[in-house]
Amino acid sequence: FFAGGALEPLWGWKELVKFLCMINVAGFFLLTATYVVAFVALRNVLVLYSQFGGFTVSAAGLLLGLKQAAPEEEVRPNPQSQGLRYKYLPLVFLASSLVLTGVLEEGSPFFMALYGTLASWFYIRRFQRRPDASALGDQSESMRLVTLLPEAVQPTIETMAKSVSFLARAHHLHSQS
Repeated sequence: FFAGGALEPLWGWKELVKFLCMINVAGFFLLTATYVVAFVALRNVLVLYSQFGGFTVSAAGLLLGLKQAAPEEEVRPNPQSQGLRYKYLPLVFLASSLVLTGVLEEGSPFFMALYGTLASWFYIRRFQRRPDASALGDQSESMRLVTLLPEAVQPTIETMAKSVSFLARAHHLHSQS
């Protein structure tokens, strides 16, 4: 409720509802596809009876929305404690979902958080209508995919991505000649 209440004045209620609908459809489609692939790979019919649902996909999306809206703002459980910046909330949510998944021995919480985060990132990056811009999506540096990872590994991931991109372009040029 806090995240939705903070984002609604910035995005407008129509954009917020559209955002939540889109990421939930995408998240649950990906989750269903994951369980179907797991069923085919494992040949275990019990995989098809896995239970999933709830607010996890939406929560992941709303936390990413807070990261976009005010990355340097902090949430504090009490005034004396040190705050946690909004830009870290999606990663903390994913990590806690992974721990919860390990405790419950079922993949749904982690996959729902992962797919909610990825679907919301894709929507915000490519399709979100921003009142302050004429183009669709948020192309800012703070919304690059690599910023969802811990800051310590971002330079390594960027270097690896550039290397893969370079090799792909070289292969493409070689195949054309």
